[in-house]
Amino acid sequence: YNYNDAANGYYIYTMGNVTYSGVGHRVNAANNAAGSVPVGEAQLFINTMIAAHRSSTIKPLVTIRDKFGAESEFLYYSGGSGELMLDSDQSADMYASYFSFTVPNAPSGATHSAAFSYSYTVDGTPQAGTFTSALNGVATAAVTPTTTTAQNIYTFHVPRGVVEKLNAAAPPSVTVTVTVTTTVAEGGVTRTYYGEDSLELRKIGLIPLR
Repeated sequence: YNYNDAANGYYIYTMGNVTYSGVGHRVNAANNAAGSVPVGEAQLFINTMIAAHRSSTIKPLVTIRDKFGAESEFLYYSGGSGELMLDSDQSADMYASYFSFTVPNAPSGATHSAAFSYSYTVDGTPQAGTFTSALNGVATAAVTPTTTTAQNIYTFHVPRGVVEKLNAAAPPSVTVTVTVTTTVAEGGVTRTYYGEDSLELRKIGLIPLR
């Protein structure tokens, strides 16, 4: 032990998901009972566990799919009029899709919410917007992650007005994004994590039959 050696100082650092701390300081007989751990080392050990726990919570891992499980949905449209030919389950002014998410190591008190947006480009100019949707038919933004014991899959609906941006003179695709926000409040500190996934809506023209 060398008092002036920086390696003997108190420190905590992380590399990936591993947390390191400096230990091995000698007992100060003036302040500690013989053979006991110095107060500084005990505090360092406790803070190492807290730092490791906080760094282990990662952002939500979101998976969004169309009704067939694909990451891209092709919508057919008439080559003559350019109007989308929506099938029967899309006629109720909405286009149905699905998502689920996980949050590894999230504390039991964590809360989660979902938000929806869309984006596309017309003539080189980006366009974007947001929309709201009920989840599984319930008007709420609160969601629960999928776990080893619960498969939580949410149905959401893209407004017809967003889908119809694929009509004539519109972009070749519209990107629909689901963003899940996880909020963790511990020890008087609130931390927020974000995760997202996207689904591409694309159009395919049908060849008119004569």
